Amino acid sequence: MALTATATNNLLLSVSRILGMRTPVTIAISPCKPNLMYSVSSYSTISETFKPILCRLKQERTGMPRIIIYCLRVEDCADMYLYFKNELGKNFTEPTDLAGEAKRTEVTGQDERSCKSGRSPGMRNRAKARV
Repeated sequence: MALTATATNNLLLSVSRILGMRTPVTIAISPCKPNLMYSVSSYSTISETFKPILCRLKQERTGMPRIIIYCLRVEDCADMYLYFKNELGKNFTEPTDLAGEAKRTEVTGQDERSCKSGRSPGMRNRAKARV
């Protein structure tokens, strides 16, 4: 059995050949689901583009709907990881502060003000401008 979410016909044939599948049965199901939304956006910096998501995540925590962010390069994934880790600090994990005692903390007014002002204290922005 071979499973994939995205594959061209050429890739399906190649995988079938590599795995020695002589007459594979292909089951294709439309990815059109009412709970999925797809959008593409360009951005200049990570902090500028993802600040609204970060602020919403700080407020909603595990109640926030899941989001998939696709990165073209591994370095972009590393930059995204560092951005969210640095900005969320001890709230990066759930339950919060797993490195110490497992305790819950609330987002403070200071965090909300920094979200609204567009300032991101403590972030090391390694992102390069992209369009």
